[in-house]
Amino acid sequence: PISQVAGNGGHGRTDSNGRYQIVTPQDKKGLPPGDYLVTIEKRVMPDGSDYPFDADQWPNPSVTRQILPAKYASRQKSALKPTVTESAAKYDFPLKSSD
Repeated sequence: PISQVAGNGGHGRTDSNGRYQIVTPQDKKGLPPGDYLVTIEKRVMPDGSDYPFDADQWPNPSVTRQILPAKYASRQKSALKPTVTESAAKYDFPLKSSD
């Protein structure tokens, strides 16, 4: 969260179709209303192959590399700042390879 929002944000993973579900650290689906900063990462193995998916473990930054630009992956540079409302069911974040 980047404003006075109850809770402490959330995380999610995309499926093979790019769909995602956000869950809180307490494993509740969705987020409380408020303003958020979003970062999106795509980590691969050093040889460029996909990181083996493990639902119980996040990719280890020391053995993977980030392939998305900092404008999506960096907390300092991301401009992805949605306002979550009670009625919002989904948020799409179209990623562009260049800007």
